[in-house]
Amino acid sequence: MEDREIREILEQLEKSNRQQVKNARLQSVLAILVAVCIIALVFVIGSLVPQFTEFASEAENLLNEAEQVLKNLEEVSAELTKVDFARMIENVDGLVTSSQQGLEETMEKVNSIDIEKLNEAIDGLAKVVEPLAKFFKVFG
Repeated sequence: MEDREIREILEQLEKSNRQQVKNARLQSVLAILVAVCIIALVFVIGSLVPQFTEFASEAENLLNEAEQVLKNLEEVSAELTKVDFARMIENVDGLVTSSQQGLEETMEKVNSIDIEKLNEAIDGLAKVVEPLAKFFKVFG
């Protein structure tokens, strides 16, 4: 081999080494960038977990309230089915002319309706519907 060939080979080796050093530096920079992105992603996910937990807790509370409201509505409905509205309507005309006994029977039936439970059920329903409306408004 001649000197010239050896020099060419050495120049190619030197050029190849420089390219490898450039690639190694670029690889290091990219590895640092990836590490920073992963750390940022971990912080973002970490900050979202409490919000999701709070949201899940609030949703569970809303479901419990809705369950209670439905239970109250069922109780009120059961009480309303006990009331004989047809007989009450028939007795409306007779109330004017009928005896005190007819008036007392009608009043007993009206008094058997638990207005307080009905109001509680309506209030409970309003409390559940309002957050649900806000919830669905957020998600379109």
